[in-house]
Amino acid sequence: GQIIALRGALQAEGMDAPVLDSRLTPNTGLVYVGGRTLTVSWLERKQTDLLTRYGLDIVRITPMPGKIAVGLKRPTRAILHLADAWLRRTGETELAAQRMAPLLGEKEDDGGLCFLPLANSFAGQDTAAPHSLISGTTGSGKGILVTNLILDLCALNGPADLELYLI
Repeated sequence: GQIIALRGALQAEGMDAPVLDSRLTPNTGLVYVGGRTLTVSWLERKQTDLLTRYGLDIVRITPMPGKIAVGLKRPTRAILHLADAWLRRTGETELAAQRMAPLLGEKEDDGGLCFLPLANSFAGQDTAAPHSLISGTTGSGKGILVTNLILDLCALNGPADLELYLI
């Protein structure tokens, strides 16, 4: 639905912007568009018009080599169950750096797993700062995320390997 609506809106606005690929993320429908006439600055200028004329709520515009990723707000958020993400892990418990990189969730851009590397860089992600701040609105899942981070660390590390201070 949203892909067809975006394609139709861009064509109606005179843009040559073929859809190259698309995927659903928990928060958005991510649509990759190409073409010679479509630019990031044009999309940013027309964002309000695309919402009011075509009902396309663009929440993110990301330039990429040879294409633009357009994030369209989903009518309802999908729920990503952390247990499903844990089952997608492969062999992470073998190295200390991997045991000290609790799973945060899924990356919006490519659907890969996102970690919080506390000891060393891991899975292409830099080492996190020695402190972390988790913020969000009431009911957004902060407590559930913190509980899952603690469970992840405790499940993959023994008492001799982990000292956890909660302040």
